[in-house]
Amino acid sequence: MGASLSNLTEGTNRSGHRPSLGDIPESCVACVFIYLTLLEICNLARLNRAFRGATSSDSAWESKLPLNYHDLLDLVPS
Repeated sequence: MGASLSNLTEGTNRSGHRPSLGDIPESCVACVFIYLTLLEICNLARLNRAFRGATSSDSAWESKLPLNYHDLLDLVPS
């Protein structure tokens, strides 16, 4: 852990590029999305591939759905 933290302060990592938002794992981004509004999630999805990929995670959206969403889906014609 200490080595990766020192890489952030030095400005580059082992692969030789500077850390960016795209380096954050999609699963971590999806966890953050739980605390954001729908509009905020959609705006962040436009920033980069990692954020866009995280928006396809069910966990990012499940907390935003009404509690009875399964019942509502049953009302939708196939």
